[in-house]
Order: sequence, then structure tokens, then C-alpha cells
Amino acid sequence: MSIEMEFGICCLEEYKFLHKMTGRATMELFKKFGVMDYLIRHYDALHTTGFAYCVQDIDKYIKSRSA
Repeated sequence: MSIEMEFGICCLEEYKFLHKMTGRATMELFKKFGVMDYLIRHYDALHTTGFAYCVQDIDKYIKSRSA
């Protein structure tokens, strides 16, 4: 497994925890909006931030894609 994918999984787990979601619901949300692809594509910039920032960034990304 790549380091980018490991990072994406950590972000997913943090997102799930902070939003009090199930793993299944979080995966469905991430798949619907392509969040994992986004996280992997922008790994170089995002991995230098904290997970709290990443969760906020994911929320913004989902909001921009659902508008």
C-alpha cells in the first residue's frame, strides 16, 4: 500500500471519528464525492497539515462538489 493511500485511510478514520459516522457511511460519502482521489492527488500539500485541517478541507471539498 502506498504512503498516499495510508494517508487517505488515516483521513477517513479521522473524518469518521469527528463526524461520529459509521465506517460504511464514511466510505459511501468518500466514494460519492471522490474524496480519496482528492486526498491522494494532493498528498504532497495535505500531509504537512494536521488531521483537523484535513477534515475541514474534506468538508469544503464535499460542499463544493455538492453545490
